[in-house]
Amino acid sequence: MRFKKITSTVEINEFVSAWEKVFQRKLENSVYAWIFSKRNNIYCCFDGDQLIAGYCLLDIKVLIKGKIRKGVLCNNIFVNGFKYQKLGVFQKITEYALNDVTSKGYEFALGFPNNKAIKAHLRSGWLEGDTLPFFEIKGKILFKKTANIKWYSKDNNKVLEEIYSLMQHKYKDFSFSVLKDPEFLVWRFNMNPRWEYDIGCIYDNNILKTFFVSKFFKEKGRVHLVDYYFDNKLDLEQALSAIYSKYELERQLNINCIDLWCARGDQAIFNSVGFSQMDEGSYVIYKDLQEKGMKVGSMPHLTLADNDVF
Repeated sequence: MRFKKITSTVEINEFVSAWEKVFQRKLENSVYAWIFSKRNNIYCCFDGDQLIAGYCLLDIKVLIKGKIRKGVLCNNIFVNGFKYQKLGVFQKITEYALNDVTSKGYEFALGFPNNKAIKAHLRSGWLEGDTLPFFEIKGKILFKKTANIKWYSKDNNKVLEEIYSLMQHKYKDFSFSVLKDPEFLVWRFNMNPRWEYDIGCIYDNNILKTFFVSKFFKEKGRVHLVDYYFDNKLDLEQALSAIYSKYELERQLNINCIDLWCARGDQAIFNSVGFSQMDEGSYVIYKDLQEKGMKVGSMPHLTLADNDVF
């Protein structure tokens, strides 16, 4: 068996074919181009000429105790067949991929594995953080006070710059967060071919103090709060009212609930306006690549936008 980081179109197409075989699904070519772009470090394991495993690490920035670190997001991991799982290919490709990014100066790795993959990751040296739950609120949320919320289409680069500036300042209050610079925000929201996003903002004297990114999930009648920072309880109440007004009144959509990933650093404010914790959520794993004692910590800020799926 041999391991390799791939970059050519031919190799990536081969990777996609193996991915489709393992996951038994096929996506649009535009989605593959978005996921497996130059931002994603793609590693493969070959048995002869056959691609038998894949491991991706997406370039990100993280903020740990107020300091920006160069990081990666673990995504789209697979091993093709029980035979290769028994041979320890998962652990071997994990070690190869993480050693490669470590040698290139990356400092921290983050991941959100599902229930089937969590044990294999932990056996491969990852550490587990607190489970990241979904929070939801049901019913018509129409608070008396309304705000002058400004809505932006996803391709407004100026507001993305403002969001990044707010993140740099406010996310220092959390033990850990993913710091999305304007280039990442463009990739994450503007270039994502699967979803349409709406960006809502609240300003104080023309300075951004609250933002949220939402999308309507038609299959379940949900509005996902994909990304957010709420300066205070009133801003959150106003945002919820604005979401119902926009999706139900303007677009004539039936909303069953509003939900989000809610890490411990944000739970108090969402509890204060009536959100409740759901049974479903995500595992959180991390690895300090340079062994500097870095952790996700007890009060992180993590959102659906930190994953590549939503």
